[in-house]
Amino acid sequence: MAIERLAEAHPIMQKIFSNVIFKVWIAAAFAILFDPSKGTEMTAVFILITIDFLTGVGAAKYTKEQIKSAKIFRSGVKLLTYFAMISAGYLLEQSIGFNVGADEIMIAFLAATEFISIMENMGKLGFKTPKRLLNVVEDIQKGRLGK
Repeated sequence: MAIERLAEAHPIMQKIFSNVIFKVWIAAAFAILFDPSKGTEMTAVFILITIDFLTGVGAAKYTKEQIKSAKIFRSGVKLLTYFAMISAGYLLEQSIGFNVGADEIMIAFLAATEFISIMENMGKLGFKTPKRLLNVVEDIQKGRLGK
C-alpha cells in the first residue's frame, strides 16, 4: 500500500523537483538562511545524522529492539531542527552585523552530539568505543574543554 502511494507520488515529485523556479526558490532560501561558506560543515552534520540513524537502526536490530516509525520520523524532525538551529545562529550574526561564531558553535555542538550518539550505537553493536575520546567530545559539548 505504501509502495503504491510512493509510486503514485513519484511523477508529481519528479515534476516539482525538476521545475527551475522551485530550484531557484530553494537556492534563495538557503542563501538567506545559511552562511554559504559553511556548506562543507553543514554537509558533515547531515552525514553524521545519517550515520547516526543507520548505526541506530543497526543497534536496534542487533539488540532486538523494536524499530518504531515514530523514531524514524524523529530523525527527520531532528534534521530539520538542527538546520533551523544553525540557521538561527547565522541569522543572529546577520542581524547584529558581525560574526560572533554562533553558527560555527552550533555546528560544532551538533556534530559532537551526533558523534557521541554514533559511538554509543557502535558500543551497542558490540564494537569497542574509545571512552577517552568520548569523554573529550562530551567535555567539548558541555563547554568544559581544558578544565
